[in-house]
Amino acid sequence: MHTKNFLPTLSLLILVIAISVFSCKKEPKPKPDDDEPLMGIECPGFPIVYDADSNAYQTVLIGEQCWMRTNLNIGVYVESTYLGEPHTNVTSDSIIEKYCFKNDTNFCIVYGGLYDWDEMMTYSITEGAKGICPAGWHIPTDGDWKELELTLGLSPTMVDSTGYRGFYQGQKLLKNSETNFDAMYAGYRFLNGQFSHENYYASFWSSSLRNDSTAWYRGITIDNPQIHRESFGRQRAYSVRCIKN
Repeated sequence: MHTKNFLPTLSLLILVIAISVFSCKKEPKPKPDDDEPLMGIECPGFPIVYDADSNAYQTVLIGEQCWMRTNLNIGVYVESTYLGEPHTNVTSDSIIEKYCFKNDTNFCIVYGGLYDWDEMMTYSITEGAKGICPAGWHIPTDGDWKELELTLGLSPTMVDSTGYRGFYQGQKLLKNSETNFDAMYAGYRFLNGQFSHENYYASFWSSSLRNDSTAWYRGITIDNPQIHRESFGRQRAYSVRCIKN
């Protein structure tokens, strides 16, 4: 027998088999980041919420917050009149009233209603009030908006500042983004009764006053990827999103 030639051949065969086994071994899949916030899914246990007019709204979970996915559209339409000076056309009574962009009710169907601050709050000044939201929900506070912004990646310093803040976080709130917040450029009503910036500006009230005459809001424009934080007169009319208690 040629033992001397057989042993090297056997050793080579074992080496080839070992290399083949290890090369076929699958790489372990990376584990998901436990610190990555959940976003873009419907709120567990609350996929749909109804307002007092039986309008249905989808919900979306962003971080630990449950938001309405569409703008509120509750109430009776009232016409906005242009007077050239600050005023409101809604009244303090038991009837919820809303404006529709350009005084066209078709815009309310597409974008939801536009509400001045006091009507939205049902004439309360309590931060975090239920306002015109469904039971178990409330008008988001300035702090609620800040928490959303932190989830999207703004720094604590940024969320406390005013003006346009962040980098691209405003884009994350638009339609077809990862958050499914689905902000729409619904425009708004000026203090003097005119409407402006449809297909350009998405604007949302908070329930937090800055002073006696102005309240905090959030805005997103079509040509700026940041989120705008500022306070404006309570007789302006913006879109409203509710957040779950």
